[in-house]
Amino acid sequence: MSADPGASETDLLTYIFDIAHTDKPVLVDASNPSRFLTSRTARVATRKLIAGLRAEGFKAGECVCIHAFNDVRRTLFLQRTMKSTEGAD
Repeated sequence: MSADPGASETDLLTYIFDIAHTDKPVLVDASNPSRFLTSRTARVATRKLIAGLRAEGFKAGECVCIHAFNDVRRTLFLQRTMKSTEGAD
């Protein structure tokens, strides 16, 4: 898989949500490479998470606690939740 030249110039979330609109893996589980997230699956999963938080009444600037096992999705969810609670999505 060749590297995307734009990927090194931006942060992970910008790359996944604004640049990489593919079904290529963007996050890979190091212990099990067959488990991965593409930019498409990452966007769908985090939109569901954010919609759920908003449905529960969470607003920008409020505190969120996420209890999660070490998983390929954890980093994405935590970073996206932080960005969402800042009011940016």
